Amino acid sequence: MDVSYSLILSSQGIQTYVGSQLIQKSLDFLGKNLKEEKILLVTYHTDLRKKMVVEACVHFGFLKENIIFAEELKDDLQLLEKILYVYVGEGNVFETLYYIQQRKIEPFIRKIIEQGGVYIGSSAGAMVAGDDIGLGNEFETNTPMLQDLKALGLFSGTIIPHYSYRNLKQFEKNMDATILQQYKKIYSVDDGEVFLVKVKNDKILLTKRFRVENG
Repeated sequence: MDVSYSLILSSQGIQTYVGSQLIQKSLDFLGKNLKEEKILLVTYHTDLRKKMVVEACVHFGFLKENIIFAEELKDDLQLLEKILYVYVGEGNVFETLYYIQQRKIEPFIRKIIEQGGVYIGSSAGAMVAGDDIGLGNEFETNTPMLQDLKALGLFSGTIIPHYSYRNLKQFEKNMDATILQQYKKIYSVDDGEVFLVKVKNDKILLTKRFRVENG
């Protein structure tokens, strides 16, 4: 993919105080005027949670009319061409990927990325950005009995949310090496930080971490 795009991966939801601080730091670093941008929201939660996510996006600078839920998009490809941001929220990682598969949302996300977009993923949304969600079996129940665990593949490897670097090293020490060898790289992002990644042609150009103040 001969275009660069950015991934903002966190453990905290965009609607939480810490999550909004961390994601704001990443957006500031990218330095774009969000009042002229559209964002696609991918979340299967309650109307109240969706309302909170919309309010968070408005706080970042998105105009309310430029905030679009995935189920509203349908096949409006003309509208899709104008969207450069996508947010995939937290929740059970298997249910999140199942929602993306059932709603056939992946092509929408991929189109945004191919336009040099920005992917924001919180918790489950961070993990589904990688190659697969196989390691999710170590932390959550596969409630939808999902068989196809292949994820979006926006970077080579996987990421474990809610884990510090120390947690990750202990996890790798205790895990079966043959499972870990399936991944080119395993990252982690803890509850007080956000992991920003810039990618081009399947190669990582830049990684940067931001933390909350006094975090």
